[in-house]
Amino acid sequence: MIVTVYKNALETKQPYYVQVDVILDRIKNGKIKQQIDEIRNETDEAVRRDKKKMLPSIIFAGKFTERKDSAIEAHSGRCVLDFDHIANLPEKKAEIASNEFVYSVFISPSGDGLKVLVKIPPSIDNHRKHYKALLKRFPELDATSINISRVCFESYAPDIYINKNAVEFTDMKDLIDTTPDGRKLDTQVKKNYAKIQIAVQMIRNSVDGEKHNVLLIASLLMGGYIASVYVDYFEAKRIFEA
Repeated sequence: MIVTVYKNALETKQPYYVQVDVILDRIKNGKIKQQIDEIRNETDEAVRRDKKKMLPSIIFAGKFTERKDSAIEAHSGRCVLDFDHIANLPEKKAEIASNEFVYSVFISPSGDGLKVLVKIPPSIDNHRKHYKALLKRFPELDATSINISRVCFESYAPDIYINKNAVEFTDMKDLIDTTPDGRKLDTQVKKNYAKIQIAVQMIRNSVDGEKHNVLLIASLLMGGYIASVYVDYFEAKRIFEA
């Protein structure tokens, strides 16, 4: 169960490799507790984002030579899920942990979300299919994490949940969807999630008084990407609703 670690979110080509449980031990024991405390106590959202970028960044899906989907060498049998802006963290954590396929649950660096590791069959080819099935199981899930090279910031969570007896989540969902007008969208073709992030960041960075207009502009932009078969209609819709 080898995972890939980068010293921060800006690093993409100098990875090092550790066992997944080594990372979970670091999170439990607070290896970077001081950095996490600074982030959770910071009230300026822009400053918080900049501080998070300097945290160690983990690709839980396996061993990568660099931070991109095509650079994976071996799958770890793990898939990371993001649950953002949760009102009742203990209740949601318990709900998620009750699933027998959940390997670990821990609080996010920001302190208002949860990071979840799911045990799946170690297949590079089927990773996205398992994730799409998880989206059906958890409709509130952040759909952008479907990328096999998705990074997860290291956190601090002394009450981290770990289930070493977790069973594999074997459900899969086909990577072909249909838009409301009947067109089929093959998500094998639509791997440019950087385009989704452009629109997402537009919305996240908008300020009061501009949010409605920014959302309209971002929606038009995303519509163009969908029409060009760059991104998946349903994932784009789910992300925008979130």
